[in-house]
Amino acid sequence: KLYSYSGDVVIPNSVTWNDTTYSVTKIGNGAMAWCKDLTSVYIPASVDTIGRNAISYERESIGPRNPIKVTIEYSEKPLYCSNYTLQVDSVIINRDLKFFASANSWGFIIIPDAYYVEFGDSISTINPHVVSHNQNLKEVRFPNHSFSFNVFVTDEATGWRSYGIFEGCTSLEKID
Repeated sequence: KLYSYSGDVVIPNSVTWNDTTYSVTKIGNGAMAWCKDLTSVYIPASVDTIGRNAISYERESIGPRNPIKVTIEYSEKPLYCSNYTLQVDSVIINRDLKFFASANSWGFIIIPDAYYVEFGDSISTINPHVVSHNQNLKEVRFPNHSFSFNVFVTDEATGWRSYGIFEGCTSLEKID
């Protein structure tokens, strides 16, 4: 059903069905796509994989919608994401994000549209696929965190050159 989620959504660590408790480990492809009344999503540490367009909304397709904020809870294990996983306005990331490609993948951007991205203290690496080529990105924050990263990256095996995590972020105004 389109638009089945609205307001603030907290994904639980586990669910019980027929007296059996299951850990919530995945958010499937398109799970919260096209939810124009969604305002926030909290992703718990139990989730280890998020599919393509899991939380997404193409502004041009349906029209105005609420700003969407996603918070990813801390975990020592990385969160694996497909391309265009989080098409939202702001994201607070408290664990490492890793990109996984699938047979029908094209493009490699996990967060393609956010205006604001915050990397929490627990982040140890930033995958270049997290925000690169996000032309809406205006502000990136690393609160209470001393962080270093390469702005220019060359892949030794292929010779492919990249400007790193902010490549193509043409609207970026502030890194704090």
